[in-house]
Amino acid sequence: ESLPSWMMKNQLHCCLPNLVRIEMKGEDCKLTHLCSFGRLPHLQHLWLWDLNRVEYIEDDEDNAPVNRQAITEVSPLFPKLETLKLWEMPKLEGWRRDSRNTRGSAPPPSFPRLKELYFSEVGFEVIPDQFRGLSSLQTLEIRDCERLKEIPESIVGSTSLKTLWIE
Repeated sequence: ESLPSWMMKNQLHCCLPNLVRIEMKGEDCKLTHLCSFGRLPHLQHLWLWDLNRVEYIEDDEDNAPVNRQAITEVSPLFPKLETLKLWEMPKLEGWRRDSRNTRGSAPPPSFPRLKELYFSEVGFEVIPDQFRGLSSLQTLEIRDCERLKEIPESIVGSTSLKTLWIE
């Protein structure tokens, strides 16, 4: 029903600093949010699928204290991530549930090396802000995302984009 406490307390990057690939599948998963994968310094591939109840990837209500100033001064989230696949996550509303009233503060930069982005059967109505301005994005696939109302021009207008698949 929950991930180990060391994962949920923003300690993943301390415990598994050399991790380059995560594949998480959970057909009967009862989690509504996951943990912060963004601080893993060497993570290149993140595949999440069949997580039917997940509403947010990260949750600011995790038990670990978070210093907003420290987060925004740290180098980008997912500094080496090249491939992100989110499949069959129908309740996914966004990347981070921000419960700390941090509106108005700029989110830290994310995904500077992301080349491939795949969404299939995710519940987004709007693609989260973390995915805007992806300067390295070459492939974008969006399939069966029935609730998605629009795709920001900042994503599809990227000069590096070579493949766009919308179904």
